Amino acid sequence: MIPWTGGDAFDLSSSGAVAAADYALQRFADVDVDVPRENRLIRAQRLLRGVATGEIKLSPEDLSLIRRVTASQWTVLDFYLIARATAKRGPAGHADRIRLALGGAELPEEDSNHLHRNTAFELVVAAFLAMGNIPVLLAEPDLVVRLDSREIGIAAKRVQSSGAIQSRMREARRQIVASELDGLIAVNVDAIMLDAAPTGDVNEKGQSVDEKLAEVHRADDEVGQHPEVLGRVVFARTAHWSFEESRPGLQQDMFRQYRVYTRSEGEGDGLITDLEAAEALVAARLQEL
Repeated sequence: MIPWTGGDAFDLSSSGAVAAADYALQRFADVDVDVPRENRLIRAQRLLRGVATGEIKLSPEDLSLIRRVTASQWTVLDFYLIARATAKRGPAGHADRIRLALGGAELPEEDSNHLHRNTAFELVVAAFLAMGNIPVLLAEPDLVVRLDSREIGIAAKRVQSSGAIQSRMREARRQIVASELDGLIAVNVDAIMLDAAPTGDVNEKGQSVDEKLAEVHRADDEVGQHPEVLGRVVFARTAHWSFEESRPGLQQDMFRQYRVYTRSEGEGDGLITDLEAAEALVAARLQEL
């Protein structure tokens, strides 16, 4: 198994998520991002406020509500990270992308247009890089980072099901080739992991995640044959609910798995090293919540 990084659980209460959403909305206002009056972040905050005040009661039998609350937590976390990395004078088109990302339904499977969450993932990857002090531009293939004296593209892809992984990674490879840059594929598998609740240490949790992602490794064998594609990183989240205390508790895990493709190993290693360093800085920010 290729090692996973991250995976250390952190707890974000519903009241903490409400405060994180307040931060994001205020930050967007401060940097002149005119967000829609009704949007996915506000709807997520509204649901979580109801949970925090006790108006909405969670129980282990109500799996539908648990999924909605989990998805709302993840929505808040995404926009908290995006807001933390949003500067007063952001890159051209950044505000438009934030507004687009704020669209969408409460649950991923209810989206009539996946562009909203796809854009949110691009912005989360950009925030991840920026918070790790890696300069990033919003440009084709989706993002561009500077490593030493060269530019490297990042194609960011969300997947809705295991069966879509290979086609999405092929699409990412085509984007990288079209950009005329060497690049990295970033794959988000949250929709697959929404109902996963692994236990154990980071390696045991990582193995549970890996078992759901066999299609990623099959896609590696194909896209890794193209010299323009330096490697890929999988972003995965899982949630574990506990109903043993007086109040339900949500333990969240954020995982990454990096792979540098063999024929590009020397070129991709530097970017992976920078990403791993960024990961530690982002983890420290999350502990502030």
